Amino acid sequence: KERATDRACCCVERVFEMDKVFWLRVGCVSAAASVALGAFGAHALKDIDPALKKTWETAAAYHMYHSLGLLLAAAIARPASSAAHWSLLLFAAGILLSSGSL
Repeated sequence: KERATDRACCCVERVFEMDKVFWLRVGCVSAAASVALGAFGAHALKDIDPALKKTWETAAAYHMYHSLGLLLAAAIARPASSAAHWSLLLFAAGILLSSGSL
């Protein structure tokens, strides 16, 4: 006989797996965008000020570091862990704030 707590635990695990897949997808898309933006900076921005080009390269590098952190945090996150959810949100915010502000 199945208990209600068993069903609830199973539901939490399913939601977490969907959440984990979502964050892994976000990390993959973010990493791909980082590569595309880095390539754009290397090829399309040849004739700009070297200081601005260096800033673009730094932003692309920070974007990739945060994307890798997001992927790692999503891969090792445990179900129903508030620390995992906070780390995922903070990595995503870091991409928007640090890379976007340079």
